[in-house]
Amino acid sequence: ASGESCTPASDLFSLGVILYRMAAGKLPFQAKSILSMVQAIVLNPVPPLSEKCPHLPSEFLELVHELLIKTPTERLSSAETVCARLGELQKRATSGSMLVEEL
Repeated sequence: ASGESCTPASDLFSLGVILYRMAAGKLPFQAKSILSMVQAIVLNPVPPLSEKCPHLPSEFLELVHELLIKTPTERLSSAETVCARLGELQKRATSGSMLVEEL
């Protein structure tokens, strides 16, 4: 949207959008047209997922936040890191070490 080349960081941002929508039931940016959606993505801050889904584990909320950082160089840098962090969350959830409130 900003005219820069797409990189793996672009894919990680997209993954953040997907995770946000899966958790909140709606996209992080709302708009009535494609143009206004692009403007919202570029200009507006990401609404914190923690406000919409405070019951989710803080580690998941932080991961989504880190994926949706606007500046690509400040965003999580690899899909491997994302997979590892999601894997740890899954292990905690399936091992019973995660509190019910965190689910």
